[in-house]
Amino acid sequence: MDSEVNQKAFFRDEEALEKKLQHREAEFRRQGVKTAAIVLLVIAIVGGSYLVVSRLEESWVGPLGAVVAFAAIFFTCCTRIVIESARRAQHSIRKLENVSQEHLGEIKEIIDSRFRPRVEPLNSTKELAAESARWLRAVRKDDENVSGVKIVYIGSLGLGSRDGSAPIESSGAPGERNAFTDYVAEQTLLTKDKIRQERHICLIEPKAFAKRGSAFQSSYLAWTTHQVQLLQDNSEYWLFHRPRAPRWGASTSWMFAGPAVLQIVGDGVAGTLILGDAVVNNVKDAIFRYLDDGHNAPIRYTSQDLEQYRKELIDAARSDGKRAA
Repeated sequence: MDSEVNQKAFFRDEEALEKKLQHREAEFRRQGVKTAAIVLLVIAIVGGSYLVVSRLEESWVGPLGAVVAFAAIFFTCCTRIVIESARRAQHSIRKLENVSQEHLGEIKEIIDSRFRPRVEPLNSTKELAAESARWLRAVRKDDENVSGVKIVYIGSLGLGSRDGSAPIESSGAPGERNAFTDYVAEQTLLTKDKIRQERHICLIEPKAFAKRGSAFQSSYLAWTTHQVQLLQDNSEYWLFHRPRAPRWGASTSWMFAGPAVLQIVGDGVAGTLILGDAVVNNVKDAIFRYLDDGHNAPIRYTSQDLEQYRKELIDAARSDGKRAA
């Protein structure tokens, strides 16, 4: 109900603004006509005087001077009209931009609620972080009336971080708020509010882990440590090992949040936002049909299970002669 009232108020404001701009445009036209009439009147009076004098003196200098004077007066007046009209138009555009910025959030909400399904490209980690934070917030506040599992992650979904806890770009001035800090804050609130979440990922086998480089090992262990913390802090956060799911660091991962699904490329270099309940459910069903191969049932890991898995990774790396930090 509040959303409908806000939408009506927004459209009333837009209609009032449009009428005001139309009134301003009509006023500019009237002023231009008045100015042009005055200019023509001045030209007629001065021109008539010059012509009378030139006939009395029977000289070509008089008409030539009149033409030059008329041209100078006409050019000056036209320049003045153009400059004044441009100045007023710029002022009106600035006012329109200010109003648009004030209602930008409402415009986004109206587009999101009315234009579904649709697909939006996301061309940077910043855009991905902003959209992730926005839809995590919507689900957390139950704006979309999502039942059951609120948020589903397929893959690691790191957004540029080593452990998936925060994007690399989230570092900045103390207290500075941006898309990345909003994303981290929403992740924290999901844990605090005990929001139901699931992650489906293919955990790396200890023997395969031992063959990887030290940089990979350090990053993967940092991710498992963060996952252990999430499992401990939120009993509604569930982690499943699925052999056919993307591994940590895979080229593609997904996040399902209500009527939205974000497809993330790599660690967040780009992605796609898909909106619409039916199409998002179809995408989710298709992915899970692929994950459920009928041979390997998903294995749910508790914090203790994942901690034991982490120790197995470290032992495997040490036995292989590599250091796992």
